[in-house]
Amino acid sequence: MVASPILDELVKWISEGKTLRSFCRQDGYPCKSTIYEMIDKAEGYSGPDGLIARARDLGYDEIAEECLEIIDSADDANLGKAQVWTRLQLLAKWNPKKYGDKITHQGDESAPLVVRHIGKPSE
Repeated sequence: MVASPILDELVKWISEGKTLRSFCRQDGYPCKSTIYEMIDKAEGYSGPDGLIARARDLGYDEIAEECLEIIDSADDANLGKAQVWTRLQLLAKWNPKKYGDKITHQGDESAPLVVRHIGKPSE
């Protein structure tokens, strides 16, 4: 794997629960489209098992832990609830298997599809 200092810094940034948007807004840092090009060209950074994907998973956990801190230290209960709710909604979209609501469909292993023969339909 070819190391890229800017991408290595990005991996650390994202794994701390920070956004790509905030990373790119720092003075002297490339824009998002340039970062995406760099990720696509660098070996080991892209794809479902790449460094960026793993960093995102760690970042999601950081955001989830942040929710606890927000609620525990909120002076304004409504503001704290809104901040936590927003983060949880985003986590559910970004990583539905881990943070989304459990949805069971008939035919899943835990809820097998049952077919019953009732008889001949009437004509």
